Amino acid sequence: MTQSERFALVRRALAELEITQTGAAAHADRVAVYAVAAAHELGISGDALSDLAIAAWLHDVEAVPQELAHVATVGGQQAAIIAAAEALDLLLHGVEGTQTLDRPEARSQFLGLAGGSHDRQIVEALLAIEPRIQPVGY
Repeated sequence: MTQSERFALVRRALAELEITQTGAAAHADRVAVYAVAAAHELGISGDALSDLAIAAWLHDVEAVPQELAHVATVGGQQAAIIAAAEALDLLLHGVEGTQTLDRPEARSQFLGLAGGSHDRQIVEALLAIEPRIQPVGY
């Protein structure tokens, strides 16, 4: 299966998820971008980044396409990166229907998770890349 075919399957799975969970695809996109950028910042490269992107996109998809099941299941550092990226996204963007924090407060709360809920090195990488991904306030 080519990379384009894999990404097409991901997009279809996210489109199906969006039907029942408004905003889920945008959340998955942000988590994937944060995760890949942080992983790159941590020195991860090549196919590992592509696999991480797919796993991050599918982190909330219950019915993962069979062709992607081997990529969607990650452990170790990749799982830790995705979990931290999701936490950052939820602090920055909230979930539908909830009040979001302003950016400085969200970043401060996320930094407070370093060394506790999330690996300090991963938190620092995410905080380093976040302004380049979201360079303007919202």
